[in-house]
Amino acid sequence: MTRPALRAAVGILLALAVVLVATVLVRLVLDDGSSTPLTDSTSAAADDAVVVDTEAAAEVTAAGERAAEEVLGYSWRTLEGDVAQARLLLGDGMREQYGAAMARGADRTRRTRTEVVATPVASSVVSVTGREAKVLLFVNERTTATDLDRPRVELTRVVLTLRRTGADWLVTEIDVL
Repeated sequence: MTRPALRAAVGILLALAVVLVATVLVRLVLDDGSSTPLTDSTSAAADDAVVVDTEAAAEVTAAGERAAEEVLGYSWRTLEGDVAQARLLLGDGMREQYGAAMARGADRTRRTRTEVVATPVASSVVSVTGREAKVLLFVNERTTATDLDRPRVELTRVVLTLRRTGADWLVTEIDVL
């Protein structure tokens, strides 16, 4: 290697070393300690990570899908029965919120002959423990009513929080995304 080529190689290595040291220093200066280490996040490396087997995943997604159909869907013809059926799938606090919301909209639902068919098209477990689960659902909600020119389809994304009570999973929270 010639002297100029050696000098160029040393210069490049020195420049890379300076950039590397500068990057490390900038990260140290800007790090306020608020970032969460990767092992504290939801990952298999976390100390409290729970690996969900396919049976548990199938159980909570089936419960979430059934709840989405029942809770989000209703018909003006069978409103009282629909509400009663949906309330069976809800935890105490959620049951009261749902009942109050459906009671507020009951007159309009009957007057406009509203029907909502909620069809889960995809779902996934967000998290699950022995007593609580979160399920992400993609739900198509098809609404027909006399005040609509044509049926309206909404592509709804929800996260349902479910709590195990005995053999059942009850919805305790609904987060519409």
